[in-house]
Amino acid sequence: MSEKEMLNQADNETLGLKTIIVGYIRQWKIFLIAGFISFIPAILYLVLIPNTYEIFARIQIQEDTSSGGSFGLGEAAGLMKSFGLGGSGASSVSIDDEMTILSSNNLLRRVIEGMNIQVEYMKPGAFRYKMYKNSPLLLTFDEAVNARIMDRITFYASVEKSGKVKVKIKSREDGRRYDLEFASLPATIELPQGTFLLSANEQATPGITAPFKMKIHVNPLNRVAENLSGELLVEDVSASSKILELTLQDYEKSRGVDFLNTLLNEYNKQYESVQKKNAEKTLSFIEGRLRNVKDELSVAEDHIQQFKAANGLTELEFDLEFYVGQMQELQKSIIEIEAEKQVITMMYDYVKDPVNKYNVVPMLLSASEGEKGGPITSYNLTILERAAFIKTSKPESPLIAQKDRQLEQLREGVFQTISNADKALAKTLADLKGKENLLYTKMGQVPAMEREYIEYRRQQEIYQGVYLVLLQKREETAIRLGEMNDHARLVDTPFVKQKRVAPRKLYAALFMIIFTLIVPVAFIESKKILKELAEEFKK
Repeated sequence: MSEKEMLNQADNETLGLKTIIVGYIRQWKIFLIAGFISFIPAILYLVLIPNTYEIFARIQIQEDTSSGGSFGLGEAAGLMKSFGLGGSGASSVSIDDEMTILSSNNLLRRVIEGMNIQVEYMKPGAFRYKMYKNSPLLLTFDEAVNARIMDRITFYASVEKSGKVKVKIKSREDGRRYDLEFASLPATIELPQGTFLLSANEQATPGITAPFKMKIHVNPLNRVAENLSGELLVEDVSASSKILELTLQDYEKSRGVDFLNTLLNEYNKQYESVQKKNAEKTLSFIEGRLRNVKDELSVAEDHIQQFKAANGLTELEFDLEFYVGQMQELQKSIIEIEAEKQVITMMYDYVKDPVNKYNVVPMLLSASEGEKGGPITSYNLTILERAAFIKTSKPESPLIAQKDRQLEQLREGVFQTISNADKALAKTLADLKGKENLLYTKMGQVPAMEREYIEYRRQQEIYQGVYLVLLQKREETAIRLGEMNDHARLVDTPFVKQKRVAPRKLYAALFMIIFTLIVPVAFIESKKILKELAEEFKK
């Protein structure tokens, strides 16, 4: 194509574009009408949508550092450390887990139930505006009724100037409708789900006076919790930080602030409840074992006393001064391993007992206490979840059956952990006793009663070590129980951001521009196409 032809083509394209634009300009009335029409929904959007704001809070997740140190208990501290029961005194915190808990259905259900926001009071004469504390009417019911609500129930209340009240009820669950009439408030309403009480709100802000009509929705807790879970935004500041930011949007500022405050309070209560249950179970177990170990220690000391009296002995250690230096470290290691095996035996007996099938395993028994995701920790969490389901569900609930199956699987993991630990300790103990036998061979000239005496002393020291381990764990657990701090520390208390998030004037303007340009063009082009089709049809 020559240069002249290219120039002619460009001129033709320019001329064609000008013709199209001029054609549209001649139809300016259509654009004007479209602009006027777009103005109406834009204004309705700005007027009907209430001013919505972001409610923001910032918290810091705190670790549990109340388990303390070794209390200066000598060799017991070494036993604790070797068995994983002492040391750092801090527990790991998974920020991802805490974010999941904060937006969990179970926690949100508690918040919703505490604030009673599963009941929606629609403002009379307003467009889908849900009132909060200033509703002229209140609808209340107990927890049992709340648990039986499976689908939305709508109450249409009409309050006359004389005080007479008419209530129409529509239940989505069974599709039934009810027409009730009461001489005055409060009014008791009996439904298949239970008893509802409709009363006047004496603390409501003046402004809505009889006569008026009002719509009240009662929603299932799970549905409201599911919706709020999608609206609540929980984000971490950074990968290395333990600070979380919580954001919620609401047009009722006080409701949004109250929601975040209640959420954090319930979150701290839930954490404290779990920690207290674990600590109380551990204390109960330790107290029982302390009594048993104390009795066993007393028996061992009586054997030593009787042995010395029968053989007229005082302190045989002086006769073995030459060997004591060589056996000191070996005996210390054997005592520590034996003590650890005693504690593992306690753990095995406790878990094996059918009575404790659905009891949490005391944290004393976990060789990886404070380690995130250990078998015993997972087993305990599943036990607590099952207990929570039993409180709110029927015994034949599939959720409980699912938890039972999960517990059976986890229980195998717990037994496997105990077995592995026991095998490892048995192998170590066998090696140590082999070395001990070599030393005993060198002690052939020592009277046979020396060996018997050493066995008595060893048993005594084993029970002493176990006793000190249990005492220390009891002190640590008691301190943790008494020094329970909030798991979530407020960095920024919930507050309302100044800039609103809805309605947006920019969105209304963009809608008007797009509607004013696109709809007329589509109308004009459609008109042209229809005209051409009509002409072809005539031909």
